[in-house]
Amino acid sequence: MHQAFPDIRPFARNTLSINGHQLYVEQAGQPTGIPLLFLHDGPGLGCHAADRRLFDPQRFHMILPDQRGCGRSRPHLALADNQREALCGDLMSLRQELGIEQWVLVGVGWGGLLALTLALREPERVQSVLLIGTGLGRQQELAWLLEEGAPQVFPEAYHHLCKALKVTEGLPAMALLERTQTLLQGNNEIERMAIARHWGQWMSQCAGLKPQTELQKAYLEPPVVLSHASLQVAYMSRQWDCDQPTGVVPQLGALQSLPITCVHGRFDMISPLSGVLHLQGVLPDMKIHIVREAGHSLREAAMVDAVVKAQADIADACGARPPDCG
Repeated sequence: MHQAFPDIRPFARNTLSINGHQLYVEQAGQPTGIPLLFLHDGPGLGCHAADRRLFDPQRFHMILPDQRGCGRSRPHLALADNQREALCGDLMSLRQELGIEQWVLVGVGWGGLLALTLALREPERVQSVLLIGTGLGRQQELAWLLEEGAPQVFPEAYHHLCKALKVTEGLPAMALLERTQTLLQGNNEIERMAIARHWGQWMSQCAGLKPQTELQKAYLEPPVVLSHASLQVAYMSRQWDCDQPTGVVPQLGALQSLPITCVHGRFDMISPLSGVLHLQGVLPDMKIHIVREAGHSLREAAMVDAVVKAQADIADACGARPPDCG
C-alpha cells in the first residue's frame, strides 16, 4: 500500500487581498513543477499539513488556499459574499496573481464541486481534474445525508443531533438545515457553539469508515467547529448554490474533453458513490477508482493509497510520467 510522502514545509505563505477578503495561500513542493491547486473539503474547514503530503514534492508545485471565511483566511466566519461563484472568482484571481497559465485541479468533497465549477468557468486553464469523494450538489445527496440514508446507518448519532436541535427524527433535510441555521445564527454564543459541536460530531461520524479520533478532533477544534458548521449549513441550505435538483450534472457535458479522474470510497456516507457513477454517464471517458475499504475521509489509509496512485493519471494528462511513489 502506498503511503503519504514525507512531511514537507511550504516554501511560501502569502495573503491575497480580494474584494475585502484576505485569502491565505500556501505553496509547497517544486516551484517549477506541475501547478496543482488543492481545494479542501467543507465548506469551512481549511487546508491541513497532511494535505501537502499527498503529492510528489519533486513533481508538483502545490498551491493550497484556505477558502473564504475559514482556516487562516480573514475575515473568519464570513458568511456575506460567500458563494460558490465568488470562491471561483478568488481562485481565478489567485491563478493570475501567481502567473500560472494552466493547472491541475484537485478537489476533496465540497472542494471537488468547487473544482468542477472552476473548470466550467476556465476550461482552457485546466490540465486535468482529480475529484476525491466529491458530491455533485444534488438534492438527493442532501436527503441521503440528513434524512434517508446516513441516519439509518448511524441512528444513535442522528438521534443525538435531532435531540440537540429539538426536532423530530425524520424531518425533511431542508427543514432540518433551516432549524440548524437558525440556531447557529442566534445571539446565544454558548448555544451556537453547542450546536456547532453537535453538527461536527454528526459529520465526523459520517466521514469515516471507522471511528477516527484525529478526524473528530479536527472537526471539533474551537477555531474550526463554528466556521465549519456555519458555512457548511449555509451552503447546504442553498443546495450548494445549484439552481437545479440535479446539481451541476447537466452542465458537465461541456468538460468531456478534459481528463478527469475520481477517487471515491465505496462506503462514502456524505457523498454517495452513486453520484460519480451517474456522472460517468455524462463524462464517459472519466476514470473512476473505487476504494473498497474507505468512506469519505481523506485521512483513511486506503484513500491516501488511491490518491497517491492517481498521480499517474495526472502526470499522463500533463504529458509527464512521475517516478514510482513510495
